[in-house]
Amino acid sequence: MAFGATARRTNLQTDPTHQATAAPPGSSGLTAQVVASEADFRSLRDDWNALASSSKFQNVFASFDWAWGWWHHVGRDESILGQKSLFIVVVRTRDRVVGIAPLMIRKPSRQGLSVRKLEFIGSTFNDYNDFLLGESQPAVLGALARFMIENEHFWDIVDFRSFPNSSPSPGILRETFAEFALPHRLAPDDPCPYVPITTDWEGVLKTLPYDTRSTFRKKAHRLQRLKDQGLRMRIIEHPQDETELVARMAEVEERKRVHGLAGNRFVRATRGFFEYLFKALGPAGCLSVAVMEQGDRLVAYRLGFRVGRKIWDYTTAFDPALGKLSPGTMLIPQLIDYAFQKGFEELDFLRGDEPYKRRFAKSAHTTWRVMAWKREAASRWKAFMYFRLRPFLYRQRWASLLGLPYAPHGEV
Repeated sequence: MAFGATARRTNLQTDPTHQATAAPPGSSGLTAQVVASEADFRSLRDDWNALASSSKFQNVFASFDWAWGWWHHVGRDESILGQKSLFIVVVRTRDRVVGIAPLMIRKPSRQGLSVRKLEFIGSTFNDYNDFLLGESQPAVLGALARFMIENEHFWDIVDFRSFPNSSPSPGILRETFAEFALPHRLAPDDPCPYVPITTDWEGVLKTLPYDTRSTFRKKAHRLQRLKDQGLRMRIIEHPQDETELVARMAEVEERKRVHGLAGNRFVRATRGFFEYLFKALGPAGCLSVAVMEQGDRLVAYRLGFRVGRKIWDYTTAFDPALGKLSPGTMLIPQLIDYAFQKGFEELDFLRGDEPYKRRFAKSAHTTWRVMAWKREAASRWKAFMYFRLRPFLYRQRWASLLGLPYAPHGEV
């Protein structure tokens, strides 16, 4: 490739908190450097947001506030997803930042197996990921990829998840990894089902099968009768103004059940992160929360993002005491009506192919996953364990018997 980055190994330490710097790659004028301290991370805010806003694919998960908030409230906490260290790669031409790879090295350790995993900051929380690239995207991404390869002694495996289908990154990474004979695999990742918003809920309902229409109408009728008991549904456009909302959401999540078992309680476990998000993203109009309430009691919620002309449906929970009414699912008609009235073009359910999503969505956005490992035997073994054996155990429902934690997307 015409552009790249060659690391000066004499400056590298075995501890990734030390910076690794790339020498100028020939005449390209590109240099790459690892940002590993929180102070240097914070200093990237303006350049980070400038690159994110220049992307054709608007992505709240690519914003500085999302990454900084996640790192500050989750990344530091080793009890959540294990030990983590920053490995943000910044590409510059002269004094100008032209690319950022928002990465970290995470060290999950289970059953005696420890893996140094190079992945996106907040990867397990993010439904779309990508590098932040300015002009000359192939050149900048080629430099980033070469830099990661030249500094492979910092990691055991690479696991870049949830690239949007429109992203050039997976293809360029594959080309660069192949050029360096680095073992790798490119595969489809979790789909993101979505509903185009061309009509209101009644219009959408007419397109559904008869049995589904009948079920929704019966439940809607039962919910209507509960309005006399103080039941109401509303869309909160400024959740930062409701100071106790995150706490109320965490209480509902505490009662959440999936197949009769306690659900993934990450709002409760990372309450500080979501409180930060409400304050940071709420004033910018990026958040919305659909809620069902009975008096002062929160019965169900759906937390989402307003991204351009799309609504992203991020996470939901409901009180199982009203589970027969499917309160979480019954908030979706409210969201569709809201999206139609406000001129949004799409309701994206984000990653995961849960059955309830397919009741509404007939199409799904494709996302991509790029995996890589080193040629040495230890890295190959860890890649097999992580990418092959572990997902098999989860599919066969053996993970809980072996003491592996709940992992809806298999990333833990």
